[in-house]
Amino acid sequence: MCLCAITTARSLPLEEVKTVERLFVVLSALTISIAYIPFIVGTVKGTVIPNRMSWIIWFIQDGLMFTSALCGGIGPATVMPSVWTLGTGIVVVLSFKKGNYAPITGLEKICLVLSGLGILLWATTGSPRLGLIASVSASCVGGIPTTLKAWKEPWTETISGWLLMVMGTIFSSLAIQQWTFDSSFLPIAIGLFQISVVLPLISYKIKKSITHS
Repeated sequence: MCLCAITTARSLPLEEVKTVERLFVVLSALTISIAYIPFIVGTVKGTVIPNRMSWIIWFIQDGLMFTSALCGGIGPATVMPSVWTLGTGIVVVLSFKKGNYAPITGLEKICLVLSGLGILLWATTGSPRLGLIASVSASCVGGIPTTLKAWKEPWTETISGWLLMVMGTIFSSLAIQQWTFDSSFLPIAIGLFQISVVLPLISYKIKKSITHS
């Protein structure tokens, strides 16, 4: 379905292509922005328990990805990291009041170190592409604790928030006119990570519905 939409957009006149592109960019920005509402509200209510380490890493990496994306000139896909930076920042602040106060695990320490290496690589390399790869990879690595938590404790995450994140990534991908490594690496990598979190949440929701039926 996504490939069909992209192919259709490419067959349109240039002005219409730009209109379609802008539409997907706006949809992506709105969807991703709205996606943070379930995380924020759920954290305040105590029904969502964000993994603080993941969200801190994401906050740092999202700002890094936004800078790298601009330097790499990947166009419409930059809408994702720009909105993420603001959203993750709010969740990080709330997580210190409502989040999980469990001791930092060995896995979280490893993820933090690897993310730190990604930051260092981005800061020292003169290649926008290498910096983009480093920052996106570090962000995904930082999400490993959250992915594992989603599989072990799916009730501590928000399925609506993560599904909206996936939708936002799809819209952002559809806004890309020319698929190259630089323009597609970010939405594809992040999209796969988001799906790894959504799958156990959907499974938990289905099992819960069957149990209560």
